[in-house]
Amino acid sequence: MGGPELDLGSAVIFLEVVRPGYAPADTTFVRNRLVERAGPQIDEAITTYRAWYAIRFAPYRDDDPNLYKWCVESLAMG
Repeated sequence: MGGPELDLGSAVIFLEVVRPGYAPADTTFVRNRLVERAGPQIDEAITTYRAWYAIRFAPYRDDDPNLYKWCVESLAMG
């Protein structure tokens, strides 16, 4: 039902949030592959969905402090 950009942007976002051993270079790697396949406009989708997920998951502050930290950091990027 949603746009394909949601799935593509989520690939970067969920990598940052749920992958054990995540490193910032992982984001760069996946983002660069997405740009090759979807074009540079994917950056706007990543930014938009990152903010949406950060707002969506921020209420879980007490349940998952690491997720909450990611939420705050993601919103500060905006």
